[in-house]
Order: sequence, then structure tokens, then C-alpha cells
Amino acid sequence: TESINQNMRTYIMKARFVSTLILMVALWSLQSYAAMDKVLLEQLTTRSHTIVIGRVVEIHSDLADIDRKEIVTYVTIAPTEVLKGSSGASLVLTIPGGVVGDMGLWVEDTPQFFVGEEALLFVNDDYKGRETVCGWRQGKFSILNGGTFVDGFEVSIEGFTNGIREFISRGET
Repeated sequence: TESINQNMRTYIMKARFVSTLILMVALWSLQSYAAMDKVLLEQLTTRSHTIVIGRVVEIHSDLADIDRKEIVTYVTIAPTEVLKGSSGASLVLTIPGGVVGDMGLWVEDTPQFFVGEEALLFVNDDYKGRETVCGWRQGKFSILNGGTFVDGFEVSIEGFTNGIREFISRGET
């Protein structure tokens, strides 16, 4: 009977674990359907105070604010071209989330960056007045071999930037 009781306890623990796992996956999948709305290129252009092409030169995460409870990642960009607005020799973007020591925070839909990466970025201010990527991941277009992807289609960066410049020149921003 001792063996039967041990087997029964093991079975119940496994059943609870599997039930909990199924519930977590179900809740996660429901949350993923609440993803952010698509932002049109015209909206990104209009909402951004700055649009740049640049290279990522530094990335580091830290605790932000006076209470030091918010984890953010600071991404330093060396702009090579400014399509809208103005920028100095560097641009520091504040992205929610990151890893500080043994604490981490992942925020869905935020753009991911890599040192050395080249990207076209739509920049605006967050609710605290810090520069960030407008539309989060939708406002970052990685550049590779002179091209980027827009709505799943590969386009030349030259054609993409010409379209943005044309939109800006029509005075619609």
C-alpha cells in the first residue's frame, strides 16, 4: 500500500503540473491575440519627430527612474542619415525591458537590437519624454545588403527612403 500511495501522489503531482502548464499556455495564447495594432507607414512618419538611418554602437540595460524599479535598455545609435527632424552624433533610445544582474523583464512588441546592426528608425518620445522607437517593433527596419522588409516584402532601402521623403515633402507630416 505504501508503493500504491506513492504512485498515486506522483500521479496527482504530474496531473497538477500538466494542468497548470496547459492553463499557462492557454492564457499566454489569449494574451498574444491582444497584440498591438498595426501602424501604417504614414502613421509612423507622422507620429515621429525624427527618422534616421544609423548603426547600433552600444546597448546596455539599467534600472530607471527614482525608485529604480523599471528595467529599460538604452540603445545608442550613430546616425548616418536623417530623413526627418534632426539628430546629433548619437541618439540614445530607451526601450522597455532588459536584463540587470539576475533580474530580467521582457516586454512584448518591443524592438530588438544588436551591436553593429544598421536600421532605419522612426523615433518619438515615450510617456516620460524619453526618445524611443515609434510603434515599437513596427518602427524599426533592419537593413541588410541594402534592403529591408516592409509588410513581409523585401524592398531596397533607397526605394523605401525615397517613399518616406516623398511623403514628408508633400507636407503630410
